[in-house]
Amino acid sequence: MSDTDDVLLSHRAQIEALDVGETFARAVRFDPNRIDKNVPHEALQAIRLSLQSTTFRIGRRTGAVYTIECGEFRTASRDIIACAAVTRTQ
Repeated sequence: MSDTDDVLLSHRAQIEALDVGETFARAVRFDPNRIDKNVPHEALQAIRLSLQSTTFRIGRRTGAVYTIECGEFRTASRDIIACAAVTRTQ
């Protein structure tokens, strides 16, 4: 798959195309001075739920198995990045 194809595919299609050991990541950046302190956590939960639903449907159809890991971290500029990574394990 070319880099151009990756950009054009939906998240579902990108996750479904993963080989065992490959990872799809979704991240959102927040300026903590412009948001309520709960926004990154709420965004991360929404991302997680969306990815869980997607991987469940793909796994049920194809037999593939995935893990989802989520977290938040601060950048050098003090912004907050909330991210979730889906890895195909089988």
